[in-house]
Amino acid sequence: MADITRIYYNKLVRDNIPDMIRAKRINCEYYQITDPQEFQQELFKKIKEEAASLSSARTREEFLNEYADLMMALNTIM
Repeated sequence: MADITRIYYNKLVRDNIPDMIRAKRINCEYYQITDPQEFQQELFKKIKEEAASLSSARTREEFLNEYADLMMALNTIM
């Protein structure tokens, strides 16, 4: 029997990310946050993560991608 490796990402992802993972024939499980307070807490974590990624971007393309991710998170919280 093959060993199964599980990887956990305890963070928010965009709606289509699980489908993109499954398209690569990788099993993907997730849960949807229904509690508004929990969602807000996770969104603040996401904003911090994206801000850190933005500050460490090395190329213009990386910067623009991280900037877009940060703006999406900020727009969601407003």
